[in-house]
Amino acid sequence: MKYDCFALSEAAGSRDSNEDFVALRPDLGIFAVADGVGGKPAGDQASRLAVRSFIATLESECESLRLTDAALQRALDHANSELLVTGQNNVLVKGLSTTLTALVLGDNNQAKVVHVGDSRLYQYSGGAMWCLTSDHNLAAELNADSKDVRGLQRWLSRALGFGTHLSVDIVSIVASPGDIFVLSTDGLAKSMSESRLRDFVKQLADRPAREICERLMLEAMSEPLDDDLTISVVKANSGPLPAQPAKEF
Repeated sequence: MKYDCFALSEAAGSRDSNEDFVALRPDLGIFAVADGVGGKPAGDQASRLAVRSFIATLESECESLRLTDAALQRALDHANSELLVTGQNNVLVKGLSTTLTALVLGDNNQAKVVHVGDSRLYQYSGGAMWCLTSDHNLAAELNADSKDVRGLQRWLSRALGFGTHLSVDIVSIVASPGDIFVLSTDGLAKSMSESRLRDFVKQLADRPAREICERLMLEAMSEPLDDDLTISVVKANSGPLPAQPAKEF
């Protein structure tokens, strides 16, 4: 299967640094976003290090094994270890931590969702759209009432770099030709409801990934951002597509 993909990232407000990181590897069928944890040191370094480590470990695996839970767990464990060791070796970045959400696509419409933190992955198929991830924050973990949610959403319960014991979600899904996937850091959920996102993607479903991504970013930025925002759109196609290079930023 071929993949049409595109991504954009914007820093919040007047901030000079963007703590999000995104990587598109259509050659490997790996697409990932990460959001360095706010309040921790060097969030931009954490997200970049984690994504690169995760992809490099998977790339070193035999292609036939990349979709196995064991291989995906090894890649996550290695990324987690890289953050912990880097923090131990440099007191200035001690506490490096980040979310990571990835879509890993394989043969025969097989795919895996890999997730820790509160970034999100949505799948659009046949006119319907649903979120494939659960937020790992205190609001979700405690099943808090709506009046209590706003404050608790800010506090992650799980992320890479939080410790040596790593609890992640690895889920098998089917990725059919024509399906559209939207990976985003939590800035998108803050600016657009799931129903609005579904309607928006539905209207643009026949357009290239780049156009969908650009239009989503414009819509999300109609109000000033209070958090970094990264959006990646991946379209699964059965027909021919021009070769797309790997990208990360």
